[in-house]
Amino acid sequence: MINKMKNIEIRVGRNGQDSKSASFIYAMSWKQAFRGIFSEKLLESIHTGFWIDTFNHNHKTKKFDIAIISDNGKDFGACGYGYSRDYNSQDYGEITSIYLLEEYWGKEYGKLLVEFMINQLKEKGCSKIHLWVIEENKRARRFYEKYGLVPSGNKKQLEFKGEVVNELEYVYQESGGH
Repeated sequence: MINKMKNIEIRVGRNGQDSKSASFIYAMSWKQAFRGIFSEKLLESIHTGFWIDTFNHNHKTKKFDIAIISDNGKDFGACGYGYSRDYNSQDYGEITSIYLLEEYWGKEYGKLLVEFMINQLKEKGCSKIHLWVIEENKRARRFYEKYGLVPSGNKKQLEFKGEVVNELEYVYQESGGH
């Protein structure tokens, strides 16, 4: 997918370099997006290679895909998606994450990634799509709601490196706001 107005490209991650790039983007974005949600100590402990092994494993096992968005070859965003971890049905797709480097926030690039993942999941045969978002992450919740995802009412807890946060499930509505 290429945006003709700029040199924006979205590609499915295929190799170790893509895993390295996505891990860097996730780490940098976490340090900004989750300030005040997770402790500074936890955020400081996340190094730029933190997710490389996870992404390589997911690619090898085809558990989840990552996609990278770039501008003129400079990677600045990444996302994860695949079959749902919560519903035992190949009808259910899951958006696991969307992260952009902070200087790219609020510029519609997240929308391109959401559209890309929804299309990829539909191509896999998923007629239902959901995601989990940290309840305190109001910016992300507004973003998802803007692009056609709505709260389902389901809630769970996420434990990450000894810290616990609440997550809310959002589901994609075909007639949503895009």
